[in-house]
Amino acid sequence: MKVKQVLDTRRIIVRSSSSHSVDSHESSIPVDAPRKGQRPQKITRKLRFVEKYDVHHDDVLDKDERIKLWYSHDEIISFKAHTTSLVKRVLRYERNIRDGWVNSLRRAYQGFCTAGNVDDVEYIMSQTQTFMRAATTGLEKWAVKDMVNDRIRRRKQTWRTVSYLQATGASADEIRLACRELSRPSCLFAHHIALMMSDQSK
Repeated sequence: MKVKQVLDTRRIIVRSSSSHSVDSHESSIPVDAPRKGQRPQKITRKLRFVEKYDVHHDDVLDKDERIKLWYSHDEIISFKAHTTSLVKRVLRYERNIRDGWVNSLRRAYQGFCTAGNVDDVEYIMSQTQTFMRAATTGLEKWAVKDMVNDRIRRRKQTWRTVSYLQATGASADEIRLACRELSRPSCLFAHHIALMMSDQSK
């Protein structure tokens, strides 16, 4: 989707709040808001914390008790090793199975990247149904490398797009639409996974 470039605008995208609270603290960040034919004008974005809504908890645990609440470094390393081993076993098993879990998810994501309308999306979902095992739930990003690489590329492109549109004075709606288009395959993929898991749990 092409996003119209708004070069002639008087609107400042980042607006400072006009409301004030006696119980709040502010943090100001200078933001450039360029206008056509004029030098960039600096405005201020304000962030306020209203302390009257803070909830304070008394710490009744000693140091040893607090440590037991968190996984240790060795435990985290063990979890990662187990995950890597599980993914490798799945990949070896399903390497040559066209309608297996990995290949079905890969084809689904690739299809969502090029789908042009609702009918395309529904067709892709119907053609890439696969059994969602509880043991492999959440391992998609390790198993489908093509999807991971594309997501990294799209995330970087989103950063560049937002920076460019803000610099050219685009509206908030135009920035939202551009970001929604870039994140569309990931949203459709997550929706597809959720629907399959929901259907299989019935």
